[in-house]
Amino acid sequence: FFFFFFNVTAIGCAGVLNVLIMRSKELSDGITLTDSEGNDMGRSPKIGKDAVLKTAFSRIILPIPPLLRPTVACFLMEKRNLVPKNKVAKILTETAIFFCSMAFAPPLCCAIFEQTSKVHVSKLEPHFHNLKDKNGRPIEELYYNKGL
Repeated sequence: FFFFFFNVTAIGCAGVLNVLIMRSKELSDGITLTDSEGNDMGRSPKIGKDAVLKTAFSRIILPIPPLLRPTVACFLMEKRNLVPKNKVAKILTETAIFFCSMAFAPPLCCAIFEQTSKVHVSKLEPHFHNLKDKNGRPIEELYYNKGL
């Protein structure tokens, strides 16, 4: 258990630091907000921080399934005597388990938060509160791409 926790912590910290460094401009300058038709409505530092933190959180969760699932699957297979006796078959089985974990876990972890999100203008900076669309109606929600 200690090694699992240590590995997950190390990989999670590296992922969070990577996101914070690579997207530091979004933390300071903000992220682009668009209306429902895709028109650029400005940049919001508040939403930039929110988007980067959501991405960082998904990077914390990202290493858990690929590290945990193969370990648990191989342990359960050994307990139930399902491990192939042939060395090549055993290696192929373990490789298939690991490959499935690596193939399906990252997309699921990245999908914890929607990539394109919407936010009510009342939760944004004051200069977004009185925006109107091309027909003169008040804009109530704006959209942004959180990123991966």
